[in-house]
Amino acid sequence: MQSDTQLQPKLAQVAAQRRIKDALPVLSGLMADPRDPVRLAAIKSYGELAEIEQLPTLLSEIQNCTQKGDIAALGKAIALVCIRANDPQACVPQLIATIKVAVPEAKPMLDKVLKRMGGAEALKK
Repeated sequence: MQSDTQLQPKLAQVAAQRRIKDALPVLSGLMADPRDPVRLAAIKSYGELAEIEQLPTLLSEIQNCTQKGDIAALGKAIALVCIRANDPQACVPQLIATIKVAVPEAKPMLDKVLKRMGGAEALKK
C-alpha cells in the first residue's frame, strides 16, 4: 500500500493530465503541505490547470516563499498561467504588485517571469 506522500503527487499529476479543473481547490491546499514531494507536485499541477483567474493564488504562495525549490516551481507555474492567457500582458500588473511585497528570495524569479511576460515595458516599471 502506498503512503499519502507517494500517492498524493501521483493524484495531482493525474488531475493535471486529465485536465480536472475541480481539483484546483484541493491542489491549492496541498501547495502548503509540509512534505516536499506533495507540495511540489501540487504546485506543478496547479500551474498546468490554472487560468489567469487563479493567478492570485500562485502569486500569494510565492510572495512569502523562501524555499528555492518551491520558488522555482511557483515561477514555472506562474509563467505557464500567463503564457496560456489570451493576453499575457494582463499578468504584468499583478506581477509588478507582487514583486513590491515579495520576500527578497522570491523577487529574482518574479523578475524573470515579468521580463518574459512584459518585455521592455515591464522593465521600465
